[in-house]
Amino acid sequence: MSDSADVQTSRADVTSRADVEMERLAAQATDARERLAEHLDELASRQKALVEGAKDAGENAGRVGAMGAAAGALLILGVGLVNATLARRDEQRRRERWKMLVRAWQHPERAARSHGPSVVGQLVRSVLVGAGVNLLMAPLLLAAEHRLTGKGGPLRKLLAGGRT
Repeated sequence: MSDSADVQTSRADVTSRADVEMERLAAQATDARERLAEHLDELASRQKALVEGAKDAGENAGRVGAMGAAAGALLILGVGLVNATLARRDEQRRRERWKMLVRAWQHPERAARSHGPSVVGQLVRSVLVGAGVNLLMAPLLLAAEHRLTGKGGPLRKLLAGGRT
């Protein structure tokens, strides 16, 4: 009888181990199904977002196309204006060169003249311009100083020769 009891005990052990293994496998299968369901839900939400984005893009395609066409038209207009300006400038230069050549042919003494004032002439011009600017700016500086300080200050003393 002990042999049959041992056999029954070992069968019970095998059965209980098999049950434990089946429960473990069932739990793993349940976990896998839950993860699969989560992944499917995530994919469905991403698909919905993509479809909505495509609808929005379709609705905005007209606006984007119009803006692109306007930008292209502005670009073409700008290039055309630049080309027209350059062509006009070249034509003007050609005419001016022709006029210069005609003037030089008609009045060779003017064409032989040196261009620009001499160094002494430039120096005299610089001194005269500087003096004129200083004479014109003095009343403005006095008015500004009087406005800021409320009295004459050092600039008035300087222009008055040290007297106030």
